[in-house]
Amino acid sequence: MKPETEDCEVLAALESLPREQARAGFTAAVLAEAWSASAAPVPGWSRATVLLAASVVLLTVLSAGILERTHQRQEIRGQVSALRFEHEELERELAEIKRLSTEQPAMVYLGGDDDVDVVLRLDPSVTTHPSNLKPGAAVPASTVRN
Repeated sequence: MKPETEDCEVLAALESLPREQARAGFTAAVLAEAWSASAAPVPGWSRATVLLAASVVLLTVLSAGILERTHQRQEIRGQVSALRFEHEELERELAEIKRLSTEQPAMVYLGGDDDVDVVLRLDPSVTTHPSNLKPGAAVPASTVRN
């Protein structure tokens, strides 16, 4: 026999059984018993014990939340300290770059060959202003022969 056929036969046999009728008020009595059982304290636990257990659970949850917040604050403080340190380091590097740029003349090596090196000197003492130049004009740079 196939399992489907067996299921159909079992269902048909169950349907042929006589139905039992619950006495009047059965459902209401069962529901009332369920409500009273859920409201009753756990056997062996007094009301004080239940309140104490609930208080312990509440304190544990609150303590965990406070500890988590404290940990997050410490983490943020560490990140802020790292950013401050990095900012100070960048300030020092910028000051060093400014110091070096004032000590050395600003020059750009443009290239050259065996005979000539072309260097563009960005000297603030040069009085030729770009607005005074004609289009296509060039300001001669100092050249040094090798």
